[in-house]
Amino acid sequence: ITKYDDFIPKGKTGLRAYNCSQYCKKSEVAESFENLIKNIMQKYGRYDLTTTEYQRFKADSNRFNKTNKTTEYLYILGKQ
Repeated sequence: ITKYDDFIPKGKTGLRAYNCSQYCKKSEVAESFENLIKNIMQKYGRYDLTTTEYQRFKADSNRFNKTNKTTEYLYILGKQ
């Protein structure tokens, strides 16, 4: 509406079609972060990655994916 152009609303929500970032696509995110780290972060310092698993909230039981755990990824850049 704020763009004052014509578009055809899609689905139940009526949202515009849009292009997702490569960081928002499950099939591309791992490779995208790997490339980001190799090509950008390494020139600024020492890179490290740590992960921690957490139990998911019980109140979130109606979700599609019924896993019991979620994994947190912490990307660390030690500046040189």
